[in-house]
Amino acid sequence: MSAMPTDLVHDRLLRPLEQLRRRARWYIALDGLSRFAWVLLVSGVVQLALDYWLRFPVEQRIAVNLVITVFWIVFIHRYFLRPLGAPVADDTLAMAVDRVHPELHDRLATAVQFARGAVGDAAMNSPQLIAAVITEAAQKAPQAAFADALNHARARRRFREFAAIGGIILLACIIARPMMVTWFWRNWLLAEVPWPQKTYIRPAGFESGQKRVPIGDELEIIATIEGEAPTTTEVIWWTRSGKRGREPMTLRGGTQLEASIGIVNEDVSFRIVGGDERTRDFLAQAVERPRIEAMRVTLFPPDYAGLPSIDMEQQVVLEVLRGAVLEFDARLNKSVVRAQFLPADKPGIDCEAIEPRRIRIRLPTMPPQDGGGGASGAARSTSQWPVVLENGAYHFELLDADGWSNLRPVRYTIKVVADRPPVCELRISGVGQLVTPSAELSLAIKCSDAYGMASASLATQVDTDPSSLAPLLGMESRMREYSLAQSLAIAPMQIAPGRRLRIWVESSDLDPSGPNVGQSTPIEMRVVTIEELLADLARREMELRREFERLTSEQRVLYDTLSRIVGDVGESPAAPPAQQIAALARRQTSHAARVLAISRQFEQVLAELKTNKVMRAEDERRLADRIIRPLETLARESIPRAGERISGLRQSATANLIAQANASQDEILRQMREILANMLEWEGYREAIALLREIITQQQELRGATLDAVEKQLESILGEEPAEVAPTSRPKP
Repeated sequence: MSAMPTDLVHDRLLRPLEQLRRRARWYIALDGLSRFAWVLLVSGVVQLALDYWLRFPVEQRIAVNLVITVFWIVFIHRYFLRPLGAPVADDTLAMAVDRVHPELHDRLATAVQFARGAVGDAAMNSPQLIAAVITEAAQKAPQAAFADALNHARARRRFREFAAIGGIILLACIIARPMMVTWFWRNWLLAEVPWPQKTYIRPAGFESGQKRVPIGDELEIIATIEGEAPTTTEVIWWTRSGKRGREPMTLRGGTQLEASIGIVNEDVSFRIVGGDERTRDFLAQAVERPRIEAMRVTLFPPDYAGLPSIDMEQQVVLEVLRGAVLEFDARLNKSVVRAQFLPADKPGIDCEAIEPRRIRIRLPTMPPQDGGGGASGAARSTSQWPVVLENGAYHFELLDADGWSNLRPVRYTIKVVADRPPVCELRISGVGQLVTPSAELSLAIKCSDAYGMASASLATQVDTDPSSLAPLLGMESRMREYSLAQSLAIAPMQIAPGRRLRIWVESSDLDPSGPNVGQSTPIEMRVVTIEELLADLARREMELRREFERLTSEQRVLYDTLSRIVGDVGESPAAPPAQQIAALARRQTSHAARVLAISRQFEQVLAELKTNKVMRAEDERRLADRIIRPLETLARESIPRAGERISGLRQSATANLIAQANASQDEILRQMREILANMLEWEGYREAIALLREIITQQQELRGATLDAVEKQLESILGEEPAEVAPTSRPKP
């Protein structure tokens, strides 16, 4: 175990093995390069073919590059870096050399192991034997070619493959230089350069690969041609929902192609194929036009109305009180760059954008200086507009960032209505067209206004004299409903008989642009003397009595007709003609209405006597107890009962039913004769009273004339100048 074995191991064993290791690593590197050359060639060809055929956009080219790059990194690590970095032990190399040279009898591998101390248990091994093995292996090592352990044929084959692939790539770069340059620029430098070809087709507006188009519009594709114009060109299109189609393109002017795909409802992808051109895929991105999704209209009534604001949704016809303010609050499907509220024939007004997808505009129906401010703190319009809201149609015009406007906008019809005057009603009970100077009228007054009244007055006018207004008691400002029952005496007005009196009620509202004044229908009456009133009432009573006489006569005829139709049926009941019986029943029922009408007119006469203060207790008893009440009993009880009994004869006319019907007729005629007698008595009484009043009037006139004659005779006897004598006062009738 001198130094001899160590030197031999280093010079004849370890150093040759190290040289073998370096050469093996070169072979491994050559194998990896050869494999990578194949991968580089195949991936490049695939990448070039795909991009040339499909015309990838930049995003797709980046994705393909990432996939290829990741594949290359994995391949290089597996077939180049990892094999080169793997350790190769001397034992392994020595064993490989032993296998190639059997004559060494594995002494080389054993000597290498002994040289690095792998001798096992020292008690079991002889140092002399180890040294002998190492020496023998070192002596025979120079006779063996260590390089024979490597696969030189495979290395040469890999080198030839690598050189061939490099030559192919170099030749392709020389022969197809434009295509290779285009491939490199497009796929690795990501430049937008076209592939070299005879025809280039570029769709207008799709420079970035996609274009936004409005939903609902027709998609028209217009493309320009550079180079040779193809004989036929098609647009191949498809959608995400699975729709597909091919549309031929029309050549215009030799340099422009046109085609229509139809109405756009979703995203459409397409490519153009013609000649040697096959464009990349383009995307027509379907985007909604701006539109209003929800609209809320708030109505702010005028301040004087005292009403809260009103919210209205999805209403397109708006009736607005003049002086109110309308606020439109719209939610949109997308943000817009401009929103205007447009009338039919006026410039638009810009809306206020309060959120990205929400607009608002507030507009008055009257100029603010005229009191057009709305209630609840409603402000003026958000923009200046030379006019206020008027009757007409309005709509919103929206414009988005793409320059698209809303098609078929919703039109809002606005009706601006003026505040109506208050509604006034005046009723005077117990009065006709004639009144006496002593009459006291019973007035029933009602006034109403939807937004409140400022005042209410009772107006009177005599002939064409100026009217006078008297405020009504209990009337307060802003009242919406007002009613009053009061009496009005004619005497304080000192209206002479023969003149006409007009009475009405008028009320004004709170409209600051008015006010609006409402009037009731005037009631006109003529002031007459008591004699004239009584004469008119007597005339009306006579007409009523004649009407009642005609009705009594018709009732007798009805009774006779009934008796003729029914006849004497005896013991065997028979059914009379039903149609005739029904007609008689209807006639009988109609008599009740006529009697009731006569009763109402007598009530009116009685009321006018009371109103004009010419009623005496005896007159009231005669009219109320002997005429009006019997007439009501006749109309509400006797005649309806008789009609029911007549109608009952349609089914069977027994002796009992006929007797009941006849008894009803007899009772009606008896009551009519009694009432008619009372009317005649009352009429005679009134004639006597009228004659007596006429006699009294004539006596008063005669007395006045006698006094005048006596005064003149006394003045003549005394020799005095006739003096202006005031006319003798006459007592009023």
